Amino acid sequence: MIAEQGNIFRHPADNIDKETFQTILKNDSFKLESIISQGHCTEQGRWLDEENDEWVILLSGKARLLFDQDNRIRELNPGDYLYIPRHCRHRVEWTALDQKTVWLALHFRAAVKQVRCDSRGFAISQVKIVRTARRKKTIAARMVDGVLCVFCPRNTPQDFLERTIEKFKVKFRKQALKKQLNRDKDLRLVAAELNRKYFQGKLTVNSIEYVTDQNSKFGCCNYHKKTIRIAHCICAMPEWVRDYVVVHELAHLLVPDHSKAFWDLVANYKLAERAKGYLLAKGIEHHEESEF
Repeated sequence: MIAEQGNIFRHPADNIDKETFQTILKNDSFKLESIISQGHCTEQGRWLDEENDEWVILLSGKARLLFDQDNRIRELNPGDYLYIPRHCRHRVEWTALDQKTVWLALHFRAAVKQVRCDSRGFAISQVKIVRTARRKKTIAARMVDGVLCVFCPRNTPQDFLERTIEKFKVKFRKQALKKQLNRDKDLRLVAAELNRKYFQGKLTVNSIEYVTDQNSKFGCCNYHKKTIRIAHCICAMPEWVRDYVVVHELAHLLVPDHSKAFWDLVANYKLAERAKGYLLAKGIEHHEESEF
């Protein structure tokens, strides 16, 4: 294998009438390319919506990029760079006509942080059983510094008590998981951004959170209370699937049923059909109901 040499400012097919792209390096995880523009821009009405993340730096010339998310133009001069997340819609509004604008663009898929959506990180170090004559029928429990304290009537059968303790363990693990998910993945911020982008910020969401008691449906919306609950399994799925689920439930705040008007709203999310297929493959279908 021999070393390859090239010049980033000169393409083999360098042509002022045509924007030119040249791949410098490429493998299964990234592509590095240089681009030479001179008066070129994205065609009217078209948005660039890439499947991969992109890091781009301007080496020479000048350019202006418009981003759909905030309708803001970024002006780039030599040395300026941008990180553009995948599916962040943007377009090149202008490049200098009197000089070459040379870009260096790295296309890659950012590593996805794996989110644990079970309660294995929750530990019960000890179970403390307190039998008391004052308690006649019911069994209660609470967590104190990692210790599961169980309070029961003095004459509670041991086998029944053991089954009850296992149920308490499941309950407290779910509570811990719910608290962790809503701390690490704040759905309020996600919903606020999607509300702004797809519903012009007009929706009122009183609360939105992950819950651990929805195993057969991905979400639930209370139309009158303006509250949304998302199944905890969604947190382990790609963000574009999570965003679809949130858009789906936000749309229920306007249309509580699954009528054509509802699906027309959901269709504004570009990856809706793809996300529906993903959820179907995971065994989660669209049979959730809105609460009134």
